[in-house]
Amino acid sequence: MSGTDGTHPLVAAAIREIEASHDFFVRWFLGTADQAEFDLWLRTTHPQFRLTTPGGAMLGCAAIVEWIGAARGSMTSRFEIAVEDIEPIHVGDDAVLLIYVERQYRDGRTTRRQSMAFFLRDDEAPRGVVWRHLQETWLQAAETEQPGPKPTT
Repeated sequence: MSGTDGTHPLVAAAIREIEASHDFFVRWFLGTADQAEFDLWLRTTHPQFRLTTPGGAMLGCAAIVEWIGAARGSMTSRFEIAVEDIEPIHVGDDAVLLIYVERQYRDGRTTRRQSMAFFLRDDEAPRGVVWRHLQETWLQAAETEQPGPKPTT
């Protein structure tokens, strides 16, 4: 196994999947992605995929697919998603755990969430991995100094 940075094949596949999925979500929510792209996205999720929302709700795969499917074209104004600070936390032979920050802009407002995504290797998936679990936590829109050690850059 090579390092746990983006050069490890499983990490690289998961990073490509994160970027591709978020690109799809933007286009889907704006109504510019088509059904074939939705069907491709479906192949990137494990049947037992779960999402813990920033508000703490746990959604199973069927609820997520229904929600995303119904949200096509739901954004009528400018909508953007940026993925930042992707960091591998654990890399195994068949699974990888990554964290990243997702920044969304809509209706003149920017929100940020810390995401922790667990992927499984799947050679049948479009980019070689499938989403197995995603945990999202709200970050302050205007972050304030927190007690404790200062982050290093």
